[in-house]
Amino acid sequence: MYFYDIMMLYNRYDEYLKDEQKAQEEQQRKYEEEHPTPDYSNMASQMSDVTKKIGSITPSSITSGFNFPR
Repeated sequence: MYFYDIMMLYNRYDEYLKDEQKAQEEQQRKYEEEHPTPDYSNMASQMSDVTKKIGSITPSSITSGFNFPR
């Protein structure tokens, strides 16, 4: 008799795990719908465009505008 009780508990626990997994997958799907992942595929080209606009730092660009005391 104990064997059947244990098997019944085991089967119920297995069903519980499957239900929890389905609930987790549903929650993950809802979250992904509400918070879409950003498109990182063209981020490198966007960053290079921005850095081209900024320019590079050179020693002359750092000291431009400063007047040295005499």
